[in-house]
Amino acid sequence: MHKLKLFLLLLKACSVEACKMSVHGLWFLLRKSAMLIAAAFVFLGKSIVLLFKSIGKFWLLLNGRQRIILSLSLLLIPAAVFFVSWFKATSNGGEWHFRSSSTLVVATDYSALDYFIANGVEQGFQYELVNSFAKSVDMDVEWKLENDLAKSIEMLNNGDVDLIARPIPVTTEMREQVLFSKPILQTRKVLVQRKAEYNDSIEPIRDQLELAGKTIYVPNDSPDILRLRNLADEIADTIIIKEMPDYQAQQLIVMVAKGDIDYAVCDEKEAMEAAESLPEIDYATAVGFHQLHSWAIRKSNSDLCAKVDTFLTHYKSTKEYRKLYLKYYSPQ
Repeated sequence: MHKLKLFLLLLKACSVEACKMSVHGLWFLLRKSAMLIAAAFVFLGKSIVLLFKSIGKFWLLLNGRQRIILSLSLLLIPAAVFFVSWFKATSNGGEWHFRSSSTLVVATDYSALDYFIANGVEQGFQYELVNSFAKSVDMDVEWKLENDLAKSIEMLNNGDVDLIARPIPVTTEMREQVLFSKPILQTRKVLVQRKAEYNDSIEPIRDQLELAGKTIYVPNDSPDILRLRNLADEIADTIIIKEMPDYQAQQLIVMVAKGDIDYAVCDEKEAMEAAESLPEIDYATAVGFHQLHSWAIRKSNSDLCAKVDTFLTHYKSTKEYRKLYLKYYSPQ
């Protein structure tokens, strides 16, 4: 028992000494660190003073002309660095081009509704709507024509364009790639075929079940492909989808009218427009429900998307928008 008490007293004494040593050691380290930091600040201060003295002596050695040249150089070097950085940020595939921050670069398709040139004058629903937006935010517009939607999205995400202005269906799949503006239009997809009097008295298809085994032509990478695949699932049968590179909806409608192909799918408004000059076509059979169409904006450009949404919220309630819509979309 005596030995145990002696051991506990010894252990307590050792613990007290260890604590004292730890406190002294920590204080020593803190003091040394403070001294090193103070020395570093003193050295830095002396270096700065020495640098300014050297610059002052060098400045006194220069004549008036040399001082002007040096001053301009000190101003131009940062400006040049900034310009080169901005230039690189707006480069396209290694080819340099200048992009003004006040210019809105827009991709659209060449069509009888969205953008076209008549008598040397640019026209179209998307053309006029985009220009109205650009005017509201005091920007110029630069147009880039691309009928392939997939290529347009690639241009958008590469930074070559700021906005895709064409009727793009708002789908979950597309939301993963781009930001969508508030809806521009609400339309539906229709089957373009020939009327019986232009098709050996064969009546047009009216039941979607009759599309089983039929071949339907669409532009390359068209968003209509997804709708046709879903329709094939709905009717539990095969619909043969033929993509046509370098063709757009209007060209396919003409091919249907001429009898080169039997079926195509396009926007109802496009078919309505084409029917004015092509009495052979029938577009009364829908292949989908009414769907919202919007503009596409790069995901990293939420500021532009907010400006577009603000504009559309106001503009779509005005007489100007109603007049514009009826100009291109009202039945003649």
